[in-house]
Amino acid sequence: MNDTQDGGAMINLKNWFSSPCFDRTLKLGRLEVQARMRRNDGFMGRFGGGWNWELGFQIGGRCLLINLLVMSVRFVYTEEK
Repeated sequence: MNDTQDGGAMINLKNWFSSPCFDRTLKLGRLEVQARMRRNDGFMGRFGGGWNWELGFQIGGRCLLINLLVMSVRFVYTEEK
């Protein structure tokens, strides 16, 4: 069932998350680059939590995530096997 009822309001679960515009991944040796852009048509926004705009970067372990207002670019350095 796709719809839930909460206090008389109907929420369509298909519209909970935004739909993707594009999602591209490029591998350059051990570096993986992913560019992702989502539409702002979902209840949770482009970036989740209701956020449609985000500017900045996040660093953790082997990953660098750069948010460019309407899209994000992720750089991941993978380990040699």
